[in-house]
Amino acid sequence: MLGLLLAEFKSQVLKFKKDSPFKVFKRIFAHDGCSMGLHKGLKNAFPGRFSETSPAAIELHCTMDLLNDSPDTHAERQYMPDWTDQSSVLGLLDCGYFDTQQMDQWSASNVHYIVRASISINPEIVACSSNPKLVGKKLKDAYSKFKQRQPTDLQVRWKGCEHNVRLIVRWNRDQKQFESLATNLQEDQFSADDVRQGYRLRWQIELLFKEWKSLTNLKKINTRNPEIAEGLIWASLIGALLRRIMAYQSEQVVDRVLSTWQASKLGTSQITEYWRWFVRKYTDRAKECWDQLMWLWGEEAGRQNKKRDNKKGRCNSGLVMTPTLNV
Repeated sequence: MLGLLLAEFKSQVLKFKKDSPFKVFKRIFAHDGCSMGLHKGLKNAFPGRFSETSPAAIELHCTMDLLNDSPDTHAERQYMPDWTDQSSVLGLLDCGYFDTQQMDQWSASNVHYIVRASISINPEIVACSSNPKLVGKKLKDAYSKFKQRQPTDLQVRWKGCEHNVRLIVRWNRDQKQFESLATNLQEDQFSADDVRQGYRLRWQIELLFKEWKSLTNLKKINTRNPEIAEGLIWASLIGALLRRIMAYQSEQVVDRVLSTWQASKLGTSQITEYWRWFVRKYTDRAKECWDQLMWLWGEEAGRQNKKRDNKKGRCNSGLVMTPTLNV
């Protein structure tokens, strides 16, 4: 059912401006996983990694198509989508998926990526336009030569890999350490700032996980029957997905860009009543509930700070909203 909904209701909600360097990509995938706690009575059927805080939990791995806002769920990390030979696709991954051999294979297959690197990496520097004297040094030996006020753009290589990796190194003032983004995007097309802003688009999948964790009420599934629990888990995720779909579909009605987080928290009673009458084919009553929901979302669920979105949010990478009404 979840797969059917994803296929039927997928629609483009974002696109890049004509002057954005990311306009060359038709699809941008963010892939990540998270642990979602369940009722402790299910600890034998669904044992969690953190036995004290979440004795019962599930691992949810998700690949999100950022331009089409279409999440697809998988049970294990190895089901990450096959991006082989897709030059118009960009993959955004957290450091848990950092793998030098995998990145080498992607480069060989003309697949583009931006991956947050582990702080323990120590490749050899093969090129540095800002300081050629660093060529031949190990990354950790060069940290003392990097400027903290601006990112350093490097070309590095690991043993056993055929292709160089572009590494954007910047100082994290909060963590007080250097952090790196690994990519194979070309320097003449994507500046260091472009790469950093592009990677920030991965935050959309974190927001999706936040919605699912906060609003699906999985910990309230009070049953020790794993089959019933699994059915309720999928039903909860479907409910959260329908809220997000409805929020995007309603933006043209209310003529306002909505916050999916705010929309997820508002209108529970109206949504419940809408689907109640909709499935019974009481169209007049369903429309009345829909109109109430549109008024509520239009008044209370709009994105509040457009200037901040343009400066720091997803629009900073050249993204703009697109019409999504297809009902």
